[in-house]
Amino acid sequence: MQGFDVDVAISVGDALDVETCFATPGWDTLTAGNWADKWDMSVGSMTINLDRQKVLDFSVPYYYTPAVVAVLADSGITSLDQLAGQAICAGVSTTYETWLNGADLGLPASSIYAKPPADITVVPLESDQECAQALAAGRTDFAAYATSITVVNANIAAGIPVALVGGAVYSEDLAAAFDKASTLPTATLRAEVDKLFSAMHSDGRLSDLSNKWFNEDLTKVP
Repeated sequence: MQGFDVDVAISVGDALDVETCFATPGWDTLTAGNWADKWDMSVGSMTINLDRQKVLDFSVPYYYTPAVVAVLADSGITSLDQLAGQAICAGVSTTYETWLNGADLGLPASSIYAKPPADITVVPLESDQECAQALAAGRTDFAAYATSITVVNANIAAGIPVALVGGAVYSEDLAAAFDKASTLPTATLRAEVDKLFSAMHSDGRLSDLSNKWFNEDLTKVP
C-alpha cells in the first residue's frame, strides 16, 4: 500500500511506537461506525460532518481538499449546468453522493460553493475511483463523477482522459476517525493523534507528505 493516507497512518504508528497494520473495509462500513473492534482508527481522508459525528469521533483535520466534478475530456461539457438532467457517479456513502442528492452535507455554509446540477440521477459505485475507471472504460450510464481534486489529478496523471468541470463545489476538512462504539476507550488515543497532527502541521511534515503525493500543499485551512 502506498499514498498520502498510508504515510500519515505510518507516522501515527511510529509516533505511538506501534506497528501500523492496515484494514481495507468498504467505505460505507467505515462511515457507519460499529466496527466491532476490527480496527482502531481510520486514516482515510474522511470528511468531518454532522451525520458521521453521531457514530464517530474525529481528530483535528490533517488536510483539506476541494470537492469537484469531472467528465471525459472530449465530452464537450464545460459547466455544471450542462450536466442538468444527466446521471453522475459518486462513491457510495461519500459526501460527494450526499452533495449530488441535494442533502445536507453537515458542513458550514461557508464551505459549500455550488449546488448540484438540476434533475440529475446519482449512480453510486463502491468508490469514486471506480467511477473514473468505468467512465474511461466506456460505461455510458453516467456522464460525470464527483470526487476530490486529488482523485481527479491522480486520474489525469495515470492517463485517464478526464477533465474538471468548473471549480470546487465545496471544501472538505479531512480527519482521522474513531468508533464511538469501541469497547476500548479512545479518548487518550485521539488526544495523542491530535497532538501528533498539530506537531506535523507546525514542523511541515504534513506539508512535505502532501507535496510528495499531490504536488501541492493541501494542509492549510482554505
